[in-house]
Amino acid sequence: WREAVAPDGRAYYYHAATKATSWTRPVAADASVELPPLPEGWKEARAPDGRTYYHHTVSKETSWKRPQLE
Repeated sequence: WREAVAPDGRAYYYHAATKATSWTRPVAADASVELPPLPEGWKEARAPDGRTYYHHTVSKETSWKRPQLE
């Protein structure tokens, strides 16, 4: 499963092999297919309309796109 962003900014998930998509993060049966961890200080949250966003607990920065480990 991979995370992508729809044109309206909402996060969704797709599976390249099966072409399946989901608005909610799939629960993986195998830990090796889980999304990578967020960088330190980042938390995942949901907006009132259901969109996923991310916020940094120290800098207070927010992002609709999932932060990646560098």
